[in-house]
Amino acid sequence: MTLTRIADCLDGSDRQILASCSDLDEVVEACTRTLRPHALRIRDRGARLATRLAHLEAGPMSLNRLRYGAEVAVEPAAPEEDTFLISLPLAGRAIFAYGALAAEARPGQGVVVGPYERFRFEIDSDFDQLVLRLGRQRVEEVARDLWGTGSSVRVDLPLSLGEPTAFLVGLLETATNVPQLVGSVGDSRLGTRLEELIIETLLLPHSARIASDDGGRARSCPSRHVRSAQGYMLAHLGEPISLASVARHCGVSLRALQMAFRRELDATPGTWLRVQRLERAYGDLLSAAQPDTTVTEVALRYGFFHLGEFSAAFKSRFGVAPSAVLAGKR
Repeated sequence: MTLTRIADCLDGSDRQILASCSDLDEVVEACTRTLRPHALRIRDRGARLATRLAHLEAGPMSLNRLRYGAEVAVEPAAPEEDTFLISLPLAGRAIFAYGALAAEARPGQGVVVGPYERFRFEIDSDFDQLVLRLGRQRVEEVARDLWGTGSSVRVDLPLSLGEPTAFLVGLLETATNVPQLVGSVGDSRLGTRLEELIIETLLLPHSARIASDDGGRARSCPSRHVRSAQGYMLAHLGEPISLASVARHCGVSLRALQMAFRRELDATPGTWLRVQRLERAYGDLLSAAQPDTTVTEVALRYGFFHLGEFSAAFKSRFGVAPSAVLAGKR
C-alpha cells in the first residue's frame, strides 16, 4: 500500500474533522487538538483557507491527513511541545524549519519535527500530507531502552526523514486497521505495541551513532539472555512484538541483545523471530485441518498484519506462495 492509499483510508466520514473549512479559528482549534498547539497565518492576504483534516486515533498515537488549501505559515504557541510530528508529504511542497535547521518537504521526502526547538512551517497551497503524531514521553522511553542509556534521553532525529521505508509504510497501514485488529486478536494492547514498533523503526537507523558516542560500550549478553529472548518471542508469536520489549524482558539493552544474537546465531532478533513465524505459518497451512482455513487467518495468527508482506516473505523463504501450500493441502 502507498502513503496516498493510507491517507485515503482516513477520509471516511467518521474520521473527517474538517471538510474545506475556511474559518481560521476553527482550523487552529482542530489542528491544535489533534496535532499540537500552534499559531496559523495566511501568507496571501487575498486567499481563503479550504482546510481538510481527517484524524484517526490508533492506540496512543494518531494518524492525520491535513491540507490547508492556502499558503500558510505555522508557528509554535508553546516553548516546548509534548509530541513528535512526522510529516509524510503526498503532494506539493513546504519548508519546515526546526531550531537552526530547515528542510524541504515534498513527496518522497518526509520530515521529523521534534518537541525541543522552535518550529516554523511555510506551506504551499497544494501541500497535502499524512502526519503521524507520537508522544514525546513514549519516544524518549523507547530510545532509552533501544540505546541502553539507562535514563530518558533527548531524541534529536535528523529533520529530513527521506523516503519512508516499505516497512514503515506497512506499519502505518496496519495502524489504520487497529480497531478491527484489536477485535480480531482480542488484545487491546496491540496499538501500544504497534506504536513501539513504529518508534523503533524511526530510531534504529541512528543506533550506530549513539553507540559511537559512548565508545560502543554495550554490556555483554550471556547465552541465557538469548534463550530467554527466544522463549519470550515464541510465546508472543501472534503479537506485534517490539524488540525493545524483548530486551526489557531479558534485562539487557537492545544493543547488547543484538550483539549476542549476531555472535551466537549470526542473525538479528528480528530476523530470528520472522523465521519462526514463517516456519509455523508454513506448518499450519500444510496441515490445515479445517476446510475453511484461510491464508489471512494463518497470517494473523503469527503476527503478520500486512498480507502482502506476509506473502512476499513466505515465497522468498519457501519458493511458493502461501495460497499454493494451502491449496495443495485441499
